[in-house]
Amino acid sequence: MLNRLWQPVHICNVRRAFALLYKNAAHVVAAQNGSFETYPFSQWVAAGVNGGDTPSVGTVSMRIRMPEIILLIHYDRLPLREVKLTRRNVYLRDKNTCQYCGRTLRDGELNLDHVVPRHLGGGTTWTNIVCSCVTCNLKKGEKTPDHARMGLLKKPVKPRWSPFNRIAFRGEAYASWEHFLSPAGWKVQISNVLS
Repeated sequence: MLNRLWQPVHICNVRRAFALLYKNAAHVVAAQNGSFETYPFSQWVAAGVNGGDTPSVGTVSMRIRMPEIILLIHYDRLPLREVKLTRRNVYLRDKNTCQYCGRTLRDGELNLDHVVPRHLGGGTTWTNIVCSCVTCNLKKGEKTPDHARMGLLKKPVKPRWSPFNRIAFRGEAYASWEHFLSPAGWKVQISNVLS
């Protein structure tokens, strides 16, 4: 989903996309000869399905091509979101790398470590949690890195949310999304922009 300013804001399922299109809350965005065109639902349905391999949805009387990109007509903001502090997101931030010894491991071989242990007042926050391997976690124990004589590879920070990061982590990207997710894509001419 793109907001009215053509910025990616969300990924929705096909059912939600069709509901927004049918209510005229969004238009389909499709590439045509190096630029992008927008289509209201009626025009999109009238365009039909091109070829047998084109992903489509069947109704009682016709097939409708599934849209890959929709443009919200009235929504012009980026949603305010924070990255949730979860085990998976810490692994992503630290790239599955133990922040003490530098080994890259699978999720199941990693632990989360409080840099400043909880009993010393360290909280469960982005700036106090890091990935660690089992060996380093046991070696550090309930000490600070200085007392355990173990240095951190990098200081833990709270990641900033952006739709580009969120979409990239999902792993569902279509080739048509690349124009809106990469900086190079912003140079593509956009025609038929809604006012």
